Amino acid sequence: MDTIKQATRYRRQLHLPDLSFSQHCETRYGINRGIYNTLELMLFEEGFHDILARRRAILAFLDFTIKDPAIYNRSRCKFGPGGLTAKWLEFCIVPAWATSKGEIS
Repeated sequence: MDTIKQATRYRRQLHLPDLSFSQHCETRYGINRGIYNTLELMLFEEGFHDILARRRAILAFLDFTIKDPAIYNRSRCKFGPGGLTAKWLEFCIVPAWATSKGEIS
C-alpha cells in the first residue's frame, strides 16, 4: 500500500468514534475493551488530555507490544497479572512516540 493511502487510513482511524476505535484495536491488536480503557486512563493521567495524542500513543504502544512473541500470540495480546504495566514501563523507557504528547491542534 502506498504511503499516502496508509497515512490517510491512519488519520481516519484516529478520528473514529470511541467504540469504533476500540473495536479497531481489538481487531488489529487483539486487546479487549478493558485493556483499551486502562491504556486510555493511564495516558490521560500522564497528561495526554488531547484525544488524538492519546490515540497516537495507544497505537504506538500496541505496535510496540505486538513485536513481543511472549505477549502477542495468534492475533491476541495476553499480558497476564501485572504484564500491562510492565510492558507500558518498558515502552516508556524509549519514548520516541512521546513527541505528540499534550495539546494538538
